[in-house]
Amino acid sequence: MTSSLLSSIEYFDMDRLKATETKVTRIGINGETPTASSTPAAPNRVLDASSNAMHGKRGCMSWEPPLTLRYVDVEARPGYASCKAHEYVDRPEVLRAKVKLLADLIRGSEQCVAYTGAGISTSAGIADYATQGDGVFPLLLSPMLAKPTPAHRILASLHAEGHLKHWIQQNHDGLPQKAGYPQHALNEIHGAWYDPSNPVVPMDGGLRPDLFKSLLLWEKKADLCIAIGTSLAGMNADRVVRSVSERATSGEGLGSVIISLQQTPLDELSALRIFGKIDDVMEMLAEELSITQSSVPTWDGVVGGDCGNGNEGCEEDMFMIPYNSSGNKMSPGNENNCLDLREGQQVRITSGFYSGDVGVVVGKQLEGHYKIRFMHPIKNKGWLAPKVHVLGCWMLVEAMHGLLDTFPIVTIAGVGDKGPDDTGEAIMFKAEPIQNKNQIGDLLSDMLKSREAASSGGGNVGNEREADCKSD
Repeated sequence: MTSSLLSSIEYFDMDRLKATETKVTRIGINGETPTASSTPAAPNRVLDASSNAMHGKRGCMSWEPPLTLRYVDVEARPGYASCKAHEYVDRPEVLRAKVKLLADLIRGSEQCVAYTGAGISTSAGIADYATQGDGVFPLLLSPMLAKPTPAHRILASLHAEGHLKHWIQQNHDGLPQKAGYPQHALNEIHGAWYDPSNPVVPMDGGLRPDLFKSLLLWEKKADLCIAIGTSLAGMNADRVVRSVSERATSGEGLGSVIISLQQTPLDELSALRIFGKIDDVMEMLAEELSITQSSVPTWDGVVGGDCGNGNEGCEEDMFMIPYNSSGNKMSPGNENNCLDLREGQQVRITSGFYSGDVGVVVGKQLEGHYKIRFMHPIKNKGWLAPKVHVLGCWMLVEAMHGLLDTFPIVTIAGVGDKGPDDTGEAIMFKAEPIQNKNQIGDLLSDMLKSREAASSGGGNVGNEREADCKSD
C-alpha cells in the first residue's frame, strides 16, 4: 500500500494541485481532536477586490494587490455577516507605504480611538473564532496567564504619548491593562475577566448601559478609528467603525483604518486598509512614530499598606479608596473608605448584572490579582451557584487615585462605609449566617431585585449584535 501511495504522489500533477482550491483534514494523533486545514496558497494568488477594499479610500491606485497567505474556503464567522476566512498580506513595499500613511493619520488626529477584536490577542495564545484551519497559537496553562503582545504594548505607548485617546476592547482578556494601558480610558464593552461587575456578554445578551453610553459618546467624538483584529461581522459595537467611516465620506474627520489578515464587510468604507500580521504592522508603526513599546507592569507588589495615597498604616491587602457603599466616587474632602481584600473577607458587587451579589476573597492567582468566590442566584431555580471572579490589581491602583468613575465591589462587615449621600454617616454591613430556608429566599429575592434594577437602569441598549442581524 505504501509503494502504491508513493507512486501516486510521484506522478501527481503539481500544476493541477496549485489550481485546485482544496481543504484537507489533519488526522488526530494520540487522542488529539482533528482540525480543519487548508492547502498552501499558490504564490501567484492575489486578492481580487476593488482598490478601496484592498487599500482604502486614501490608498494609492498603483499599489499592488495583497498576496494570499492562506486559502481557507469557509466563512470566518458562520452565522454572521462575515467574509471568507482567506488570509492576505500586503507586499513589503506597499505595507511600508501604508504604515507611513497610518502614522500621518495618527499625527493629524485629535480624537483617535482603537477598536480591537480577538485577532490582537492570538499571538498571546488566546484563540479566536475567525481563524479557520490550522491556526497556530502559543500553548498556555490558562488564557488568564497570557502576556500582552507587542500590539497591546504599542497601543499603550500611543496613549501615553497622547496619540490614542480611547480604546474600545471587544476581548475580555485584560491584556491592554497588563500592557500598562489605564483602565479609566478603556471600554471593555463585551465584558471583562478582571472586573466582577462586568461579566462576559452572551451573544443574545444586552450591553451594560454605562459602557454602551460611553460607546455612543466616542462613536460621535472620534475623528479616527483604528480597527485591529476584528471581523466587523455585525456586532452592535461595530457601529463605531461604520459611523467614523461614513462621516469621513462627507468630509468630517479622517475615517477608519482596518488592520487584519482577513477581509471584512467594512473594507470598502475604510480610509486605509492594511493586510498583515498585527504585531508586525504595529512594530512598523512604532518605528515610524519613534515610540517604544510600553514596559509591562507587575502586580504582585500591590499589597495595600505601602501603596501611598492614605494607605499608610493599612495592613496588607487593605486599600483606602474614595468610593462609597454604592461604588460611586465621593466628592473631594470626604474621608476614604477601606476596601478589605484579606482572605476570608466578604465583599459585595456594586453594579452591573451581578449587582448585590456577595462573595468571599479566597486568595490571589499567580499574577497577584484577587480571586473572589461569589454566590450568584439562578433565576427561577431558587438556589445559589458559586463562581470565582478575579479583580485586576490595576483597578486598585487607579481607584486609590480616584481615576475610576465607579468601583465594582465594596467590603461587607467590620468596616464603616460612607453612604451614597457622602454625609459621612457610617453604614455597617453584617454578614450573618443563614439560619433557615426563608432567609435563603430573602437573599435570593434581594439579589435578583438588585440585578433587575441594574440591568434595566440604562433603558434599551440593544443586543450585542446589530438589529439587522439575527439574534445572537
